[in-house]
Amino acid sequence: MASAQARRLLIISAAIATLLSLSIFAILYRVHSTLSDTSRAVADAHRLAYTLAPLSPPPNPGFEPITSPASFRSAAALEGHLFLAGPAALNMYSASGTLERSFRTGIDLPSAPLGPIAVARLRTHARPQLLIATAGAGVLIYDPTAQTFTQLLPANAALRDVTALATLSSGELLLGTHRSGLLTFDGKTLALFRTEYANIAITALLAAGDDVWAGTQDHGLFHTHAGITDHFDTQLPDQHIETLAASGNRVFAATPLGIALFEDGRPARTLAPGTFAHALFADTNSLTLSTLAGETQALALTSTRLHASLTETSDPAEQFLTLDTSGDLYAVRRNGLFRRTASRWTAVLQPTPAALTDNNIAALAFAPDGRLWVGMFDHGLDILDTSATAPTQHLEDDHLFCINRIALDPQHHTMAVATANGLVLFDSVGKPRQVLTRRDGLIADHVTDVVYTQLPTGDTRMTLATPAGLTFVDATGVQSLYAFQGLVNNHVYALAASADGNEILAGTLGGVSLLAHDAVQRNLTIANSGLRHNWITAALADGTGYMIGTYGAGVMRLDRTGHFTPMEGATRDMVINPNALLATPTHILAGSLGQGLWSYSRTMQRWTQITAGLPSLNVTAFATRDGNLYIGTENGLVRIPESKLPQ
Repeated sequence: MASAQARRLLIISAAIATLLSLSIFAILYRVHSTLSDTSRAVADAHRLAYTLAPLSPPPNPGFEPITSPASFRSAAALEGHLFLAGPAALNMYSASGTLERSFRTGIDLPSAPLGPIAVARLRTHARPQLLIATAGAGVLIYDPTAQTFTQLLPANAALRDVTALATLSSGELLLGTHRSGLLTFDGKTLALFRTEYANIAITALLAAGDDVWAGTQDHGLFHTHAGITDHFDTQLPDQHIETLAASGNRVFAATPLGIALFEDGRPARTLAPGTFAHALFADTNSLTLSTLAGETQALALTSTRLHASLTETSDPAEQFLTLDTSGDLYAVRRNGLFRRTASRWTAVLQPTPAALTDNNIAALAFAPDGRLWVGMFDHGLDILDTSATAPTQHLEDDHLFCINRIALDPQHHTMAVATANGLVLFDSVGKPRQVLTRRDGLIADHVTDVVYTQLPTGDTRMTLATPAGLTFVDATGVQSLYAFQGLVNNHVYALAASADGNEILAGTLGGVSLLAHDAVQRNLTIANSGLRHNWITAALADGTGYMIGTYGAGVMRLDRTGHFTPMEGATRDMVINPNALLATPTHILAGSLGQGLWSYSRTMQRWTQITAGLPSLNVTAFATRDGNLYIGTENGLVRIPESKLPQ
């Protein structure tokens, strides 16, 4: 009896143990399943939509580039060819230095400035390829065997502005972006590298094996190793990182206030304190650096004392690298490729001569003699003979530096150039004759726009826009007007005059002021006029009213009653660049920030967005002559017959 009872107890105990085991297994399975689902959800949340496809730029509608300097920024060697890239083109040279082909942005490549280039073998490819970062078109991948391009294009436009590239030993590609952190691409998946890098502006990348160093614009330096990310900020001379270099167990981070040296992943010391280091190259015993001022220096790693300069140059080095088995050091400068021989740098490749001094166009205007005046964002003024029968005249000084507007005096046939450092007045043959600043009565040195009108006496009057209000200049003297006297806002960006010259429109940071006889007659804002954004960037008189460009609402029409009307297609979430409006008898043109050229056909009464053929989607200036339109961008100047625009 006792034996049977014991057997029953044993059976019951075994059943209970089995049930407990099954319950525990079920619980563990559910936990594992939940964790797996959570991990997948987290991974999916970090996955980013993209396309990877052969590059096929849309047909060029007829834009012809006006040659601007190659402005080299990066170089790499691949399969017997040397590639040099600048914002406007990728140039391919033979081993002997002969230019074999030039791939131009907007024509052969997308309408986006080119950035750093690198050679790497990605996980999904058997051979090394050329990787090209772009400011707006993702990453371009050039296959030297097939001589074709593939484009890695994130679906989110914010992820397409790529500033740095690196590859891991596994073949994964790292993409540093302008504002959206660090991404990784393994051939099938595009994802955020790690959450620590989200929404950070990446300026430099360095990969050593699976260790990743990332320099940022204003968040210091990140180092990911063995699954851990270290962040360095206060330990650096400055939190802005220009570039990174490595040698052995040492990593160097260039900043505007010196170079941070890391040994075995930890901060060691600051080299060359106070030096704005822009480019670096490290070997076992020394560090070569280029300052932003253009001086190349050698720094012994056994001392913090700078050695004598190797040479003084007009342009800083953008990149140092070795290109062949000789071990010679090369420097990529905007004006060419240079090789270090002993203690001197000699030119190896230099860009072909160009019509323009710089790519970043800010203002355009034709003078009565037919020459095109080209104002640049930070390199002064070019006076260009568009027939190419005479050399370009370049002018640049403390006043002619940052150009905002170029205007023709229709009565005297002279030119006025509005700059960040005053108004420069030229005579009829193109020589600067006078500079007007605050010392001469202007309300501010910074002049953003200028418009001419004719007084009843027949004399000409200049109205100048500045960040402090308006200044009027005529034969009677100089006088100013600002917010205390009724101007809607002191910061005036754009001016336009009615056809009869009796009314001046001032577009400001806070809306529009309409003036007559030097007095404000009416102020128009989003509160009283139908205006959709108070920040006015461009204006022109057109028929019975005005066309207005805004910072955030595109283009609107203002009628004589003081009411703004949206324009279908062009009144949208869009920034119109300062003074980037032009009217012709058949078209109205608007230049946008990042959305290309907008063309309005007066016949069809319809706006068309144009992006193909432009060297950049940031369109900044216009001029017209003899049926041709000249269109300035941040990445070069192009020309197109107006007849080729949508009619």
